[in-house]
Amino acid sequence: ERRDTMNNLTTLLGRTPQKVREIGVLGGGISGLTTAYFLRKMLGESAKITLFEASDRLGGWIDTEIVPFPSSFSTPCHSFVLEKGPRSLRIQGKDMMELVDELNLGEEILPADKEALENRLIYHNNELIALPVGLGGLLTNKFFRKNVIPNALFEVFRPQKFREGEDKTGKVQDESVGDFVERRFGKTVADVLIGALCTGIYSSNARLLSVRSCFPSLFNLEKQSGSVVGGLVSGLLGRKKLTKEEEEERARMKKEKEGRVKSGVYSFNRGMNSIVFAVAASLSRSPTVTFLKESPVKGVEVVDKEGRVKVVFDNEDKEKTMEFDHVFSALPLNVLGKFLAPSHEELANELKSVKYTNTAVINMVFEDKEKILQKYKGFGYLCAPSSSEKIMGVAFDSCTFPAQDNLQQEPTPFNAPLSRVTVMMGGDPSLPNYYNLQPPSSPSAPSPASYNQLLAIARSHLCKHLSLEEESLLSRVKTCYNSIPIYHVGYYQTLERIGALLRGKKEEGKGVPISIVGMGVNGVGVNDCVTTAKKTVEAFVEEVNGEREKHS
Repeated sequence: ERRDTMNNLTTLLGRTPQKVREIGVLGGGISGLTTAYFLRKMLGESAKITLFEASDRLGGWIDTEIVPFPSSFSTPCHSFVLEKGPRSLRIQGKDMMELVDELNLGEEILPADKEALENRLIYHNNELIALPVGLGGLLTNKFFRKNVIPNALFEVFRPQKFREGEDKTGKVQDESVGDFVERRFGKTVADVLIGALCTGIYSSNARLLSVRSCFPSLFNLEKQSGSVVGGLVSGLLGRKKLTKEEEEERARMKKEKEGRVKSGVYSFNRGMNSIVFAVAASLSRSPTVTFLKESPVKGVEVVDKEGRVKVVFDNEDKEKTMEFDHVFSALPLNVLGKFLAPSHEELANELKSVKYTNTAVINMVFEDKEKILQKYKGFGYLCAPSSSEKIMGVAFDSCTFPAQDNLQQEPTPFNAPLSRVTVMMGGDPSLPNYYNLQPPSSPSAPSPASYNQLLAIARSHLCKHLSLEEESLLSRVKTCYNSIPIYHVGYYQTLERIGALLRGKKEEGKGVPISIVGMGVNGVGVNDCVTTAKKTVEAFVEEVNGEREKHS
């Protein structure tokens, strides 16, 4: 394991070869694609890159559908966007924004509606609670005035649990997000606000997730200042001196907010698939890059003392094998662990200890925009964990990116009279609002929820929460198995052990020539995945070049 000290990033870099002629990349989602892109960019044509993807399409959880309007539709519209996965990006992702510019996608950037972003809601106790904007909003919001402000005022007097330097004691310096927030701000804040936030980001229970891995800024504020609020106030007063890199990053984000992304959140005119298509198109122009779609990986094995890696995969109804000098895996950690179990039991057990959630995304399109969302012009809402709810949240897509309601060849002031809404379901089984999406483990096991069942549940909750009784014009349901990793308490130590086992001791011939990228390393967002891919490839190329110099 290597760490980027400025960004506190983990790099799970495997043992590097002396010569790099052939590289395998497992997984054709955004992590695998950008790993191949950065390898091609930094190594040039010196190595052949083969990317394996199980399905017939690239992009992984990024999945945009451009839907033409029915010919019977009365208004002269063309088509609209449905996002069946991630739907937006934040400007904090520097590596992603640099990639967007490298791929000449700058003109395609679509800023989110600023008013919609400021209007965020939480569903709790049968009502939608607006999250406040600014200090005035805090003081006038009944829920926050009662539950948040008093706890925030007394937070500075609460005992400090984590301190600088205590990592060296060997004790686990971590606790669950829910326990951390309850200890500092009270049970209601932990269960309602943070519970909903963790459901929305990680589709998991705040009482299971690691505060150190999921919200490192909160953990570090207590560790460095003794108090979250005290640390924030100190920062606002300018007591903390910024490094040169931090000052440059602050200036970059200010420039973006004053320029092309004033709201700080963006997508692309034709949806998130734009970045997938652009990366894939760039790679396809290289004669040294090969895509093997519809080629699910069935096994990974280190085959000789030189450290060659054999990949077993299905292609055209036949089992095939290929060998590589190094492999980058963007597969779920538990899947890679299953492949490595026969030859690397200790590493496999660590990888398989990482659990994943199953999620479902239900897109629905309704005809009368003004009637449906006029009361809630906002980003959407998250559900506070409750056994009476079976959904995790709802995104108001038409409010956040209204231009995607009607993709015209020529921009016009016309707004399509429809509302695009997305409902999220599933999650970790310990969630009170969990809905079972487990795939059947055997022919006799219960079947997973059907398309119609999931759609009916989503519709019933929209009716209950928004009084939305209209029939949808159309709908889509996508079930995502093994989709989001659960960063359990002590997750940082799990990554440390995985990193150490991957590296091994080269002089003893140990270590594994496999590097790991993807959602299980530095965060589950698209920006996180791109940054992890870039930093891992940079570390790999640096070591490979060092080996060449040593033996030249």
